[in-house]
Amino acid sequence: IDECRISCACSGGQECVNWPGSYQCQGLPELAKIGFEHSLYPVTEDSSSVEICLDVKNSQEPISGWITTNGGAAVTGADYLSIREVVNITDPQESTCYTIPILDDDEFEGNETFSVVLTLNANVSGVQESYDEATVIIVDDDDPTRIGFEYSLYSVAEDSGSVQICLDINSVTNFHGLITTNDGTAVTGADYLSILEIVNTSVSQESTCYTIQILDDDEIEGNETFNVVLTLNANVSSVPIIQDKATVIIVDNDDVDECELEIHNCDVNAECINIIGSYECACNEGYSGDGINCTSRWPIDTLNILVNVMHHI
Repeated sequence: IDECRISCACSGGQECVNWPGSYQCQGLPELAKIGFEHSLYPVTEDSSSVEICLDVKNSQEPISGWITTNGGAAVTGADYLSIREVVNITDPQESTCYTIPILDDDEFEGNETFSVVLTLNANVSGVQESYDEATVIIVDDDDPTRIGFEYSLYSVAEDSGSVQICLDINSVTNFHGLITTNDGTAVTGADYLSILEIVNTSVSQESTCYTIQILDDDEIEGNETFNVVLTLNANVSSVPIIQDKATVIIVDNDDVDECELEIHNCDVNAECINIIGSYECACNEGYSGDGINCTSRWPIDTLNILVNVMHHI
């Protein structure tokens, strides 16, 4: 009697084997498995290559097919070299690997990806594919292209003669533009000399500087400001400007001595201290206050006693 056909109690994951007068349940043979070890492979742009491996298990029969690459954001020939490798596995083995060249450049592009695809031949049966596609992420190691003033604020004394304004540059291409100045509270021709400079950068250039003349005078004006502006040509669209305007503060070095001219409001029991553009008041020893109002630290009664004592000595 074929019990396997009539009364087999084997589970779904077992195979019924008929024996004379009985039967046995045996585990089904495992399917051969093949696929990429990982679904994601990150690699830095300057690594020169990435190794992609197939994980192969329970391969009792030859497995054949091919490995190919497909572009994503990464471009073959510019970011990596495409491959088409034959897969031909004839013996049981755990893995086989393939190397894909990665191309380095100096251009900031951000991270880019491409795909590696496993395709088995149509006549390959009984093989279970796990990861049949893997994504390679090329991690960009280049700094972003940029240009801008090194600082947003420059301070210069009125008698310094000039101020130097520098651009910070990182670019793999040449680009052009203009540096100009415009008045704030400072007036061109009276406080500084305006400039109109052509910006013409080269690939290897990291910075370029411009000198603006500062004009000194004897007039008390207080601190004054003017602006320096960077404008790129209209055809330069791919270069982000980090800092396109800088403000220059001209620190006035002219002063009136309010203390000497006695045009201050310090208390009679305070000292007037002249500073550039103003003055300060400080209470004399034995007095306290803000310098404009000073009060004796001695109580009135104590002072009267001291006066009387001194009078009788």
